[in-house]
Amino acid sequence: MTQQSHRHHYVPIWYQKGFLGPGQTSFKILDMRPQVFRDASGKVRGQGPAILNKGPDAHFWERDLYTIRWLGRTDDIIERQLFGAIDKTGQRAIQAWLAEDYRTVHETYMHVYEFMDALRLRTPKEALIYSPPSAPSTLSV
Repeated sequence: MTQQSHRHHYVPIWYQKGFLGPGQTSFKILDMRPQVFRDASGKVRGQGPAILNKGPDAHFWERDLYTIRWLGRTDDIIERQLFGAIDKTGQRAIQAWLAEDYRTVHETYMHVYEFMDALRLRTPKEALIYSPPSAPSTLSV
């Protein structure tokens, strides 16, 4: 049996890396809710950084997002065999487009659409809607 993964990315790390500039290894992210530090009396004494530098592995994931729980057992077969396969073929197809390898593009162009469809399908719906920190979410599914 293979090692079960628990950190399931709904946007693959390789895809996120495509948005980094040459030589960059991290994104600058605005933290809309930075950590607040209070003293024993509850008075605010400081705030964590509002701009974070984090690599692609730190974003767009949830613990056990695609884990199946059944009869007291857990399995990450959806992550490994479904999305893993889609990510692998999608990566090949997108890299072929970027490299202008038209022979491979011809063989794999449908995988780009499969990958993009799966990306939309597997993204948690809450992540698709931006709501300011003070406003409640108005998500209706």
